[in-house]
Amino acid sequence: MSQSVTDKDASPFIRSCFDLVSPFSGTVADVACGAGRNACYFAKRGADVICLDNDLNALDIVKSRNKFSGQLVPFHLDLEKQQLPFHSGQLAGAICAWSWRYSWCNAVLEQLKNALRPGGFLIFETISARGNNYRELPPAGLLKGIFQDRFQLKVYKETQTTMGGANAVTVKMLALKATGLQPCAGNGERA
Repeated sequence: MSQSVTDKDASPFIRSCFDLVSPFSGTVADVACGAGRNACYFAKRGADVICLDNDLNALDIVKSRNKFSGQLVPFHLDLEKQQLPFHSGQLAGAICAWSWRYSWCNAVLEQLKNALRPGGFLIFETISARGNNYRELPPAGLLKGIFQDRFQLKVYKETQTTMGGANAVTVKMLALKATGLQPCAGNGERA
């Protein structure tokens, strides 16, 4: 069942953020990883990535792709029913791409904030606004509000959807956890 993966399979936004967070050492979590296209991009560059998903078939694909200098560690987890398996400060970084769901995302993001060590990164990208997807998108300002207190937003871009008259946005975000006790300044926009 081995399925090859190329760098082009990873989200262009995830690829663009990699150089901004490198070099780093430690474990990265790919939350709702699917078949691991973004995790593979990091593992090819030496990162150990814990790949969390509820889809056992997708995790089997992740296992078949584990041929990189970094390790891919599949982990079955139902994000709607279970807590993330990380303790405070354990992670060097986290990826959460194309997986926003109101039913679990806010709780998961709060857990990730705690699991990231000082200086750790979160790369976050919502699903696109196509068809009825806008119903799964966050309202404007929500993610910025969640992360602006203890994180520096290196990249933060919201794009308003015009679908269904919703107050919904797509979001691309790279957030770095503060290394001191002070809130981060410099929350700007880039993307």
